[in-house]
Amino acid sequence: MTIALQQGYPVDPIKYQSDSEYIEQVRKMAEEAHGSLSVREEITLLRSHLQEVEKLWSKEGAGELQMKSGAHVVKMTDDVKISLLVKLAEAISKLSRDTYVITESDYVDISQVKVWLWNIWLCVQKNIKKVVTGEMNVNDLELAVQNDFKEIPLPKTGRKNK
Repeated sequence: MTIALQQGYPVDPIKYQSDSEYIEQVRKMAEEAHGSLSVREEITLLRSHLQEVEKLWSKEGAGELQMKSGAHVVKMTDDVKISLLVKLAEAISKLSRDTYVITESDYVDISQVKVWLWNIWLCVQKNIKKVVTGEMNVNDLELAVQNDFKEIPLPKTGRKNK
């Protein structure tokens, strides 16, 4: 346990979990990562709405921005247009900031990802060679790779201090 803590494993390292617990933990991490991708999609959607409003702002005639004024529909005034743009820009800003704050603790420096991926490649390569040379039965390959994956430390998260 001391070695695990020195190497940066959490208090409940997945390396000491059973195979099914390990795979379940990896699945949950993937689902959480997918959730942050949907937030990025929402930011992109807000930005596209902002661009649509900007395009309509400059149009004259049928495609121009309109608003209700009592019972009538009239051309949108500049102050309403500006207010609309400010609200959209603030929504994008708040969502972007919230996304950053939420995901900052999940940030992984690219150099750590490269080392992690290299270790995964070495693990796969080592086990495939065992199957090719006959040291391991092909039916045991998945379990061997899974066990070796548990030995590879996950990249450390959080902003890198320079």
